[in-house]
Amino acid sequence: MLEDDADRITRFQKTVARHRFEIRLTIFRTAPSFIEQYKSLAVIPDLICLDHDLMPESEEDPDSGDGRDVSSFLNTAFPSSPALIHSTNAPTADSMMFSMR
Repeated sequence: MLEDDADRITRFQKTVARHRFEIRLTIFRTAPSFIEQYKSLAVIPDLICLDHDLMPESEEDPDSGDGRDVSSFLNTAFPSSPALIHSTNAPTADSMMFSMR
């Protein structure tokens, strides 16, 4: 999962724990960290969840990138997984969705 909002992360974690104990939810707060980890996966995820707008935790942090960076990368990844875009930024969420189709 690509997500930076602590409250949203907590809600996702609680939902997964409540309904699907066997699921392992891995969260990345930046696009570069998601892409780096995805490249080294031994098993393809069952589902990828993407946010678009990512904010650094502090001003000293490097650029977090955004969900479009990840969707562009996933367009070149093989094999791929289904993706759920959960961004509240509708125009960029639509752009990510259409680019991944």
